[in-house]
Amino acid sequence: MQPDDGYFNSIQSEFIKFISDAEFKIQHLEDSSLSERKKLSAGIAHALKKAKARLNDMQLEKESPHASTRASREASYANHKKKYKSVEKVFKEESQRIAAQLRADVLGYDVDADNDDEFGSTSEDHRLQFSKNTDLLASSTKHLDDTLRVMAVSQDLLSDTAANVHDQGAKLKRMRGDVGDMQGEARSTGKILSRMTRRQLLYKLILIGIIILCLITIGLIVYFGFLAPLIAKLQNNSEGDTPSDGGDNSGSGSGSTSFSSI
Repeated sequence: MQPDDGYFNSIQSEFIKFISDAEFKIQHLEDSSLSERKKLSAGIAHALKKAKARLNDMQLEKESPHASTRASREASYANHKKKYKSVEKVFKEESQRIAAQLRADVLGYDVDADNDDEFGSTSEDHRLQFSKNTDLLASSTKHLDDTLRVMAVSQDLLSDTAANVHDQGAKLKRMRGDVGDMQGEARSTGKILSRMTRRQLLYKLILIGIIILCLITIGLIVYFGFLAPLIAKLQNNSEGDTPSDGGDNSGSGSGSTSFSSI
């Protein structure tokens, strides 16, 4: 099997499902009541419509780039097309037979079995009753056709609604998955922001430490570069003034000593 057979096989499966449903309902069409026949006829028409759509899809998809797959698809399409025509023919024949039986039930005898002689010998009252019954049959047939059309349209609407609901459910599931992904990304982003905040706080502390260290360094430079020499100079000046007074006293003392020696 080639890798591109998945979609074609799914179309085949849906076709087989719809055509089998139509066959099943056709088998139960004869033994049903009038109201049940209406529902079954509408269901058969709907199933055949869906099967026809899948048959058209198979016709579009039967062309394959692989020769073996193309031959297999064409054979499958031919068999399904033959099956569809057979079921459709059976449904039409069964519908016509039931319609003829309905006419016979309404008129009270088999119209197809009457010949020209029997009609020639029919009384005037019989002809009038036949005309009334014919009008009644036409009205009932029209009403039945209208009912079948309404039911077919209703089933199409229900099918479309179910498909839309299914699509909405799938979209909701995808949205939930996207929301879960977004929540996961939000948690990851929160963790990253927390790490960035901690790093930023650490960098601030390091910067404050560097600023304090710079201030201490500047203070030491100012102290040892300017204040310490100035303090030392002032101390030296104050110490220099005190020895000069002692020198004067010693000078006078030596002077007096030398004078006394003279």
